[in-house]
Amino acid sequence: MKTDKFLWKVSPGLTGGREVQISESEQDLGELVREISASAQAMDSLARFLDRLDKIGLQRELLARAAAKASKTT
Repeated sequence: MKTDKFLWKVSPGLTGGREVQISESEQDLGELVREISASAQAMDSLARFLDRLDKIGLQRELLARAAAKASKTT
């Protein structure tokens, strides 16, 4: 998914599990999600980990750094 609004997004899935969406800008994380997507347990573990990173504001900080870097190059 091409977006600059989030690097990752964890939301409830239609089947009751969690759905993890990854921005195209996060290629390594996207690759990890593709590799573990067949394992519901691994995807749930990753979703919980990403939720923890969101709670401490890491995604917000990474997005701000990317925006600052982009504004310096334009």
